[in-house]
Amino acid sequence: MTTTFEELVTVLEHEPATAERIADLAPSRELALMLARLRMDLGLTQAEFARRAGVSQAYISQLESGIANPSIQKLGRLLRSAGFVFEFSARPANAVDARRAPKPATAPDQPPLAQPGG
Repeated sequence: MTTTFEELVTVLEHEPATAERIADLAPSRELALMLARLRMDLGLTQAEFARRAGVSQAYISQLESGIANPSIQKLGRLLRSAGFVFEFSARPANAVDARRAPKPATAPDQPPLAQPGG
């Protein structure tokens, strides 16, 4: 029987040591995805982004693949070169992430539902 990658990850996530390692890597993975998304949203190639930030294209590639972990200073420079500011954010581990929370359903001809407190 062939096991898919997703099935393997699901099995490994339930092993305590592997689950802890996956959790340890989550911030690097999120940073890698955020940088790649930001660069692509700006319509920049890795080489163009690297030139703006004063780093090599290879370094941008390593960042986006999660191989490299930038210093806070270098991350700030990368973001400033793309017209963004760097800010920290933290939330309790069990809090719902608003970016991933389901959006309220609305009928096609109805305005969106008002959000609590808004």
